[in-house]
Amino acid sequence: MNTASSSPPSQSVPHDLYPFSLSLSNLQKQTKRLTNAAAVAQSCQQTSTSDDCTDESPHVFLTDDTDNEPAIMNIIHKFTLNKAQQRVFRIIADHTLGRSKVGPQLRLGVFGEGGTGKSRLIAAVRAWFAMLNRQNELVVTAPTGTAAFNVAGITLHSAGNLPIGKQSKKKIGNKRKDWTDRQYLIVDEVSMVDCKMLVNLNINLKEAKSQPNDYFGGINIIFMGDFLQLATVSHLDVYVDKPSEWEYGHHLWRSINLVVLLTEQMRQSDDPPFAAALQRIRFHEPTQEDIEMLNSRIGASLQCPTSFPIVVRRHNLRDALNKERLQVASQASGVPITHCLANITSRTKMSLLEVYNIKGGRSKRRKSKGMESYQSFLERL
Repeated sequence: MNTASSSPPSQSVPHDLYPFSLSLSNLQKQTKRLTNAAAVAQSCQQTSTSDDCTDESPHVFLTDDTDNEPAIMNIIHKFTLNKAQQRVFRIIADHTLGRSKVGPQLRLGVFGEGGTGKSRLIAAVRAWFAMLNRQNELVVTAPTGTAAFNVAGITLHSAGNLPIGKQSKKKIGNKRKDWTDRQYLIVDEVSMVDCKMLVNLNINLKEAKSQPNDYFGGINIIFMGDFLQLATVSHLDVYVDKPSEWEYGHHLWRSINLVVLLTEQMRQSDDPPFAAALQRIRFHEPTQEDIEMLNSRIGASLQCPTSFPIVVRRHNLRDALNKERLQVASQASGVPITHCLANITSRTKMSLLEVYNIKGGRSKRRKSKGMESYQSFLERL
């Protein structure tokens, strides 16, 4: 198949597509096989007999359009897109204008290391849809809340109604209503998406768009990410061709019909030595000079201020830290600690003090989990 990709760096192939766990020897063995990202973006004809596969060559056909070209160039200049970024942007823009020969459904993979401008591209695409007054057609997602926040999107679970469970007719109706206008889905940080999630997304989108014979319900989908960064939490990685309960997810991944690789480092463009060091560290190949350079940035004093709040995940750890700090403050100031019980009422309209009878008695009323937690907290004071 044909792929659209930026020129790979001279020292290697599009290594953005390799899983993080691969050793250098394995990377070198797969150099030829991944030169044009063909291993990741196989033509769907090679892996499926589904009717939703297109026989058209997945290249992009651009036509002269005096009405839309100035608008496209306006976005390109506004977001200072480099050549590879422009290629991605034009692929999406031309598809929205019905000028793409990639087929009726765009299934695009955009891969690049951190700092190559994936988030910038998302912002440019969002601006393009706003310019067309078609904002409702685009939904930007990521597998986690933090990743979604970074691109001003929502979680993939929220957009795709994941995970799949028993769904009422009302819920199915709401799902279809949510996706009535949506035609384009961007999935950022795709390295965290496993085969199971991809299968469930495919099932739900088919149901939401009432198109059971099309990949992802016919939704135009753009995967973005870097497989040398964040890995999946569980289940099988989408790039792994291995028999499993969710191996259809790998088939869905191979249905990508167009790939663009971002290789120009934008974030560290003003510091080539640092960018080169990051590139080597990325493949677990730091030189002695890289290590010395990083160590030279260590501050002379590592004393940390103690006035900052400590953020923890567990309530019991928070309570223990607060209790310890309270005791330190009490000893330093000479002021004794005073315990005050809040008059919190339960559903029984009785205070917790009455319910538990702190002095040793037991309540005949049923205890809730919240009350038990509070009693445990009181005992620790």
